[in-house]
Amino acid sequence: MKKEMVYIAIIFLLLAVLIMTNFNKLTGFAAFETNEKTNFSVYTAAVCVNNTDNLSCRDEIFIRCEDIEYQIPTNVSLAHESGWEDPRKKEENAQQK
Repeated sequence: MKKEMVYIAIIFLLLAVLIMTNFNKLTGFAAFETNEKTNFSVYTAAVCVNNTDNLSCRDEIFIRCEDIEYQIPTNVSLAHESGWEDPRKKEENAQQK
């Protein structure tokens, strides 16, 4: 009876080790890192609408990943004189990652 318990314990230990090594291999692909550089940038810019006497502008966040650009509106709006231009340049304001 004692030998049977030892054999059962050894079998369970071997199965546990086998299962743990297989789980370790599965998670290795989820954390795989690549050396490829991704074209990614984030910047803010004013999006303006020309009214008769002034410009109504709001800040928006732009996120560019490869060739896809997302535009996220903010709740910040300002009125400027006609002819106002956003002093921030897209190239200077973009943060490359």
